[in-house]
Parts: sequence; structure tokens; C-alpha cells
Amino acid sequence: MPYIQALPDQPLFHYHITTPSNPDSLPPLILIHGLGSSQNFYQPSLPSLSDYRCISLDLPGSARSPLPLKTPLSIPFLASSIVGLLDALNIPKAVFVGHSVGGLIAATIAADPRYKDRVVGLVGIGAVLPGDDVKEVFEKRKATVEKEGVEVLADSVPLAATAIQATPLHRAFIRELILGQTQEGYASMCNVIATAERPNYSAIRAPTLLILGDEDESVPVAKGAETMKLMGGPGEGKQAKRWELLKRVGHWHCVEDGPRVGSLIAAFVKDIVANEQD
Repeated sequence: MPYIQALPDQPLFHYHITTPSNPDSLPPLILIHGLGSSQNFYQPSLPSLSDYRCISLDLPGSARSPLPLKTPLSIPFLASSIVGLLDALNIPKAVFVGHSVGGLIAATIAADPRYKDRVVGLVGIGAVLPGDDVKEVFEKRKATVEKEGVEVLADSVPLAATAIQATPLHRAFIRELILGQTQEGYASMCNVIATAERPNYSAIRAPTLLILGDEDESVPVAKGAETMKLMGGPGEGKQAKRWELLKRVGHWHCVEDGPRVGSLIAAFVKDIVANEQD
């Protein structure tokens, strides 16, 4: 799994690319993880996405990607850095898939007029919706991490943020993802979420799929419905926006029900391709 840097002043990304069974017929997928996670969050969904070229990455300051020394992390910085990564990989356009804060980053890219021609589609999986409630939660979590380290969250989040039916293996995987973070990197990502502003959701023109968990207390179904409304959805047609609800799933969707998430994404993208051919 290689590293890449778009430009000398941009962050270094650790990333992984899959080899698709249909390399030329379907758009690539950019997979952006959430807080306390890594590219490996998407591993349980990849078998369902075997037709696609999937580029999964570790966000700067998360897992194997180092925290930038000169530029503080922010949603706009991370969004522009991911577009820079596409440039470095010679990918003109893609479907952007993001989990939690990764969903917010993906939506920020899709809402930016500079990038509108590069977004084939948008998938938000339990995507964060910025607001005062979110700000309060992540300011407190940042303070906790700065004081006690990531271990305290590795011991609490796997149980608190998953559905009742999640298995010990699911929770062990999540614990390992969190323990793979540095204290400084995790705190920086908490600050990114706490200080995030809402993108101009109404400007998003790409087809959009929101995936929600019915037991997700981090991003409840009501938050997903609010996000969909801000986007002007649900609706039909080439710019259709819709959402899917996963039963017995909490906030770690791909870990808790990876095959189902992958199947929903695959079907969504194939619908986009079919609509473009009409």
C-alpha cells in the first residue's frame, strides 16, 4: 500500500487501490473514512464493489497518513487535498463515498462549484451534519483525548456506537482502528468536526445516496432526513437524491454490515451509469 503526495505543500496520503473486473466501464470510487478510522473501514464492503476501481485512503493525521506540520486540518483543507490526490492519480472524475466526517468532506467537494464536473455521484454513510450539538460533543471528545489519550475511546466507542447485534469481532475491529490513531491526530480530527460549517447542500447537483443505520445514535435517522431535505431530496431523475436505512446497524456501517453497504453503493452507481446512457 503506497504513499502519494500531490504537491510538495500538500499532505502525504497512504492509500490503496483495487483492481476492478470492469476497469473501463464504470467510474472509480473514492472512499473516505471517518473519525478514528482508516482505509480499512471499507474492507468488508470491497467484495461487493469488485466491478469498481476503489481508492481508499487514510486522511491526513489518521492511521498511516502523517499529520501535516504546517497547515491545521479543516474540512476545506481536507476536501482540496483529496481533489489533489485525484490529480496525482490522474483521475478526472469519480464517485465520492464518505463515512461520518468523511461524508461531510465528500459533500463539501460535491457542493463546491470548482469541482462540480469531477463528481459523478455522492454517497454519504452516516454523514455528519454540522451544528451546535455536534460542536459540543466533539469539543468534549477533543478535551478527553488530549487528557487521556485514545485508549479511553477505544474502550468505549466500539460498544457505544454500534448496534445491539454487533459481534465481538466487529467491536474488536473498531477498537483496533481507534488504537491505530495518534493522540494528536485524533484530537485534530475532533477539532475539524467541532469547527466544521455546513456546505451549501442545495448546490449539490450530483446524484446522491445517503445510507443510515437505524441504531446509529451518532448520526440518527432524523439527522439524515434533515440532510436530505437540505439537499432538496428525495427525488427522481439524473440528479436523484435518495436514502437507504440499514436495519440493526449503528454508526460503523461497513464494519457492521459491509456486504449490504457495498451492494447499495454498487447498485446506486450502476443506476447513475444507466441514466447517463439514456
